Amino acid sequence: MWGDMAVAHPEVIPKLPKDIIVATWEYFPRPSYEKWIKPFSDAGMKTIVCPWVGNTSLIIPDYEVAAFNIANFIDEGKKAGAIGVNVTIWNDDGETLFAPNWWSIVYGAANAWEQNKTPLAPFDEKFDWVFYRNTDHRFTEALKKLSSLNELLHRQGIIYVYSSDFGGTNDSLFWRDPFSEAGRHDTEKIFPAASELRRIAEESFTVFITSENRALRNADTLKYFEFAALKLDALGMRYQYLPEISQRYSGILATESTMTPSEIDAELFQIQGINGPLIDLRDYTTRLRGIYRDLWLSENLSSWLPNVLHLYDGNGDMWQRHILQFDQIKWDHREGKTLPPGETLGFFSATSK
Repeated sequence: MWGDMAVAHPEVIPKLPKDIIVATWEYFPRPSYEKWIKPFSDAGMKTIVCPWVGNTSLIIPDYEVAAFNIANFIDEGKKAGAIGVNVTIWNDDGETLFAPNWWSIVYGAANAWEQNKTPLAPFDEKFDWVFYRNTDHRFTEALKKLSSLNELLHRQGIIYVYSSDFGGTNDSLFWRDPFSEAGRHDTEKIFPAASELRRIAEESFTVFITSENRALRNADTLKYFEFAALKLDALGMRYQYLPEISQRYSGILATESTMTPSEIDAELFQIQGINGPLIDLRDYTTRLRGIYRDLWLSENLSSWLPNVLHLYDGNGDMWQRHILQFDQIKWDHREGKTLPPGETLGFFSATSK
């Protein structure tokens, strides 16, 4: 049985049958995991310790948090006589893919099999060869660098949905309308780090996409990291573009009385027209949808897939609504209406950051 309800009500543990094997779990960094192990071992019950791969509701797993949880929880479990380990993967939001979890799974296996805790540095030195049969360390370095974006976003004030102690490349960030109040708050926090976010995503993507031939086994997992890097790049692009759009529109409003209708048309076209930021963001979403669909079907049955594709469709529709909104503003202006205030469109001033 899972141990969480018994941990929450330790008074029931002595009353449980002694032949129950308890799968006890806790997923976050803790000074000690005694609370999740000792009550069961004291009661003479067998336990399986269940650390976490660091993936729940994240675009890329947080391997740093996962490593601490895995190494320390398993170590304390071994000392208390645990009979096994189950490195758990929780896809609570229904969209998380499996393949990016292999680093954590293998690290969990190493900690389970070896007598003492497995040091991270030697493990990372071996991972490329053991998992990919690659002779250097490029894949490990790239996936760990991509995972570091969890900490980058946490430093910018983005709080992980399940814990405020560390941050996350939260899936929910991607689905939020950036022109909403919550979306503007996200932009205000992340804008200063958007360039770094995109740089790291691009560097990691470049390693994966140009080095697939170096992976002599498990090469199929690289596509998942490429997808995660693209999705994070699209997220960073959003936080770069929105202040630029706000600033451009503020400039149009400031000079509206001195510009001809054609000049205003041209300026608005820079926001919603071909190769403009809104169309770029829409097109990035539809590109990601296609990649996600293929990745999902490569490891899952199709029954749940429409529920996630609905999120991509909704995100693409959101960008399309904003494109059409600006198109309507252009038509209204040609008919003599003044441009609406920026705040009615969800804009803010980029200079206020």
